[in-house]
Amino acid sequence: MSSLPVDQSTYNEADKLFVEYFGSIEPTDAMEVLFSSLLIETHVPLLNKIMDIIAQFDLLDYDYSIKLLKSEALVQKKIALKLLRSDRPFYTIEDIDKMKETLAVLDSAFDIRASIGTKKGFLSSNEKEIWVCECSKSNSADVVYCPNCAKDKYGFKANDLKKESIMELLQNKIEALQIVLK
Repeated sequence: MSSLPVDQSTYNEADKLFVEYFGSIEPTDAMEVLFSSLLIETHVPLLNKIMDIIAQFDLLDYDYSIKLLKSEALVQKKIALKLLRSDRPFYTIEDIDKMKETLAVLDSAFDIRASIGTKKGFLSSNEKEIWVCECSKSNSADVVYCPNCAKDKYGFKANDLKKESIMELLQNKIEALQIVLK
């Protein structure tokens, strides 16, 4: 006898079937549905479930990842970062070019979201450099994370995945694939 309420057990079964479905269809069809959903979905638990399925079944698609990186929305760009940790079902020589293209887009995908400026000192006529966070808090130039919202100039928190680590991962994959596939 299950200790879960009927609603929870029904939800768990539906969730399991949802995951199994994407594991059983053609990878290209699964990628199409999942990545298209990532471009329009806003419900965070569903976004996380989609990203989990992509990672679980190695359904990374570089073209869709590039679309996410080119999005105006920071959340979609961050989703792309998480997805780029995943793998593809198999790799071909063409994937090396796609990975290089992804690296180029990734390198310029994250702009400074804060305003950079100067401010006169409290008791001094000297100006000091500041940045104004998205939350409107002014911070000294040497402050990395805003004490008000804990985000940096790019809109990332300290524990968020950063583009530099994904760029390094992609570069390592490219180097490995060049050895294996050539």
